[in-house]
Amino acid sequence: MGDFYIKQNDSRPYLDAQLFNADNTVIDLTGCTVRFIMAPTSGGSVKVNGLCAITDAMNGKVRYYWQTGDTDAFGDYKAEFEVTFPDGSRQTIPNDGYIIVSVTKDLG
Repeated sequence: MGDFYIKQNDSRPYLDAQLFNADNTVIDLTGCTVRFIMAPTSGGSVKVNGLCAITDAMNGKVRYYWQTGDTDAFGDYKAEFEVTFPDGSRQTIPNDGYIIVSVTKDLG
């Protein structure tokens, strides 16, 4: 069972998220870059490694716009966000486990 569902070959809905520290405080994304990274739960190479749009930096909100090919293979994927701060340090969200993205097979 996934945390986010999308149909095979679709580019909507967008993946919106709010990023939190381990202590449940919002991460201030001012001056940061955020990447969305996704790989099959069964193993294998990374399927998606793309930049997110920061939609509300002070409140840690981001959006990933699906690109052509991101959802072409149905199945379950583990995903995470990688934040790079202005000083070059990095933090992966979630820091324990993954977000599960389920790409459901389409009929066509």
